[in-house]
Amino acid sequence: LEVEVSMLYAMQNGFFDDVPVAKIKDCQGKMHEYLTTRKDALMQKISDEKALTDEIVAELKQALTDFKSGYKA
Repeated sequence: LEVEVSMLYAMQNGFFDDVPVAKIKDCQGKMHEYLTTRKDALMQKISDEKALTDEIVAELKQALTDFKSGYKA
């Protein structure tokens, strides 16, 4: 559920706005892999807290920004 929460946050906050529609599924798949392999501690925090605290939001924004900087559509 924590990955889905992260994806919804990314969508609602414009992280997919510059991704071509045809590449959204690819981007989501790679983001899912990134979050579960490289940001597993953050995913665990979201799971444990059951809420997006200010601290978690800050970490999530940074994680999504880092992912997007390395993602090629």
